Amino acid sequence: MITPPRVYYLAAPNHSLVPPTSKGITVAQQRKRSVPNSQPTSSARPTRKRAGTGDAPERISRVRRTSSSGPPVIVIILGGLLVVGALGWGFMSGANAGGSARSNIDAARRVMEKGDSLPSVEIKLGLALADGNITKAERAEIEEVRKELNIRQADMLENERNMVGTKYLDKKLKKYADKHLTGDPSHPQARVFMERCKIFRERWPTHPEMDWVDRNERRFASLVDLRVPPTWEDLSWKLDRLVLGQPKEYDKAFEALDQFDLTASGGDKTLAKNRRVVMIEERAAYHLDRMKQARFELETNEDRAACVQLLVYAIAYMGDDAMAAEAADYLLAMDNAAGHLRGYRNEWPLLWEEVVVQPSIAEYIRNTPDF
Repeated sequence: MITPPRVYYLAAPNHSLVPPTSKGITVAQQRKRSVPNSQPTSSARPTRKRAGTGDAPERISRVRRTSSSGPPVIVIILGGLLVVGALGWGFMSGANAGGSARSNIDAARRVMEKGDSLPSVEIKLGLALADGNITKAERAEIEEVRKELNIRQADMLENERNMVGTKYLDKKLKKYADKHLTGDPSHPQARVFMERCKIFRERWPTHPEMDWVDRNERRFASLVDLRVPPTWEDLSWKLDRLVLGQPKEYDKAFEALDQFDLTASGGDKTLAKNRRVVMIEERAAYHLDRMKQARFELETNEDRAACVQLLVYAIAYMGDDAMAAEAADYLLAMDNAAGHLRGYRNEWPLLWEEVVVQPSIAEYIRNTPDF
């Protein structure tokens, strides 16, 4: 395997170093966003002047307020705090005295029936157990409620996973089918679809739209057998889907080439070798362009979200350790790196799975409390 070139073009954010371009490589021109015309704000308007006063700005007369004969403000605030504190103490003491076990169990059941704020159910059950007068029957009932709570929480997690699957289904399967599988599709087109169906089935087996996947798999079952290694035509079509769009997924493209090398022979093996050389060169130019664009978004456009997105894509999809490390170092040097990473963890879990394995990112997370 040809070792891809190692590149280190960028310093930390706000550094004045401009990355050099590679010889013979044309880098995409940076895109500076236009700012729409807007009216000047009040702070930008000239100061009004009175006639005959030269350059002196107009004075604003002040109205003297009459003094108040009521109690001082601090007395009012302290009084309010005492009232709130007394109410809170009464609530907490009431929750742990007398029939509080019963009332908290009933409250936990009501919350669970509504299906919202399930974490508060455990809090209410904890308050019930703290009651010194709790009965044996109430303890047993709490265990039953907790079993039901665990089932509800598992269902919620499954629904959240399936929501991620819906995004994959819409983009990778339905959109692909509408674009490439109408009429009489070719074997390479159908094979990519069947490979994606297999991924979907393995990751989201309980997805509510699995029937759609079943129907379309049956449509191409007689044409494609995934147990048979792909031809060069199959692989070439797949590689184009991975590296001709945005973002370019070089990691999966090189992985597909590696798998193809295990079974290819003769002319197909030569074609794959040549394609690898071309992809290595293209990836180096593409990485340089994306890193320059990331700096441009941060320092010129002041668009942190766009900058972080480019860096995350570089970490996840380049398939090169040095390139991923360069992008990760730049991201971690930004302000609020933890906040940006949490956003991808919460909103883009499939992408996050690719990012979190990068060594410097993983170390940063381990050393960041409450990440």
